[in-house]
Amino acid sequence: LCIITSFNCWAVIRWKKRYARDNRAVTYADVGELAYGPKFRTFVTACVCTTQLCVCTVFFSFMGDNISSVIRSVAPDMPFLGDSRAIMTVLLPIVLLLSCVPNLRLLSPATIVGMVLLVTGFGCIGGIIGINWDTRPDELPTTDWKHVPLAMCAVMYSFEAINLVIPIEAAMQEPDRFGGIFVLAMTTVTTIYGAF
Repeated sequence: LCIITSFNCWAVIRWKKRYARDNRAVTYADVGELAYGPKFRTFVTACVCTTQLCVCTVFFSFMGDNISSVIRSVAPDMPFLGDSRAIMTVLLPIVLLLSCVPNLRLLSPATIVGMVLLVTGFGCIGGIIGINWDTRPDELPTTDWKHVPLAMCAVMYSFEAINLVIPIEAAMQEPDRFGGIFVLAMTTVTTIYGAF
């Protein structure tokens, strides 16, 4: 998944650099129109919107499921907060406010907090695995196939930011450094999700 995603991102950026007149104001829809004409612009816009809507919807339900399962294990006497729908209702205003932030610079504090929490969570998981390594079961757990689509969506969510590749590259003060930053980001995401 990482290789396919990375290749597609590189291809779009290369195409944009080769054919776009104004390097600063190019979107996926602009690249689609340059490649295949005005009708394709609408198709690309619909695809990007659908992808974002689907990924964000799955992630929103994923947040509700995870937080409610933690609350059920920590405070079983609070059944209302153990319901994922209640958690999603509480989170909805926060998520809507974050989606209204107009630019990446204003969103960066929330992104930094999210990254710190994510790395801390992975560190805790790694520590727990390390502590319990000797007592792990000999047999792998059976797969409940009804949860596989949600698990795959969680993995795909980690690569969801591919829709931001063109805007981030265009907004960089030094776009020539994009290649190294992109490789570092994709390698980090792949390593973290591959390890856990």
